[in-house]
Amino acid sequence: MRFSKLINRFDIDIIKEISPEEHHTVARNVAKILSNKFDYVEYGYVYEKLMTAKMYIADLPEGITNAIYSYEEDTLLVSMYEDLEHVSEDLLYECIHAIQDIRNKKGEIKQLRSMLFFRI
Repeated sequence: MRFSKLINRFDIDIIKEISPEEHHTVARNVAKILSNKFDYVEYGYVYEKLMTAKMYIADLPEGITNAIYSYEEDTLLVSMYEDLEHVSEDLLYECIHAIQDIRNKKGEIKQLRSMLFFRI
């Protein structure tokens, strides 16, 4: 996969794609956190949005963050040191970016949805 200039600029090494089990764990945990915190956020919507985003384990430079969401590729890069069973603030924040990303059938960004409009 070709990654954006921004990601290449930070010299991030992609280690591997997140396994289906880990992908499910991240999507489930983030959906649970957001739907429990905000009554207008639907668990199923959040879960499905995160399951469609690509996720990779990466060697992120020290001091940058533990997760990065790239709008260009609809891809979440997660630090190799991140515990996927326990969602950190960094990972939650970047997952919210992935959830807000609405694309057309061609995969082009159509809009970035506010959290207030999560209910579909």
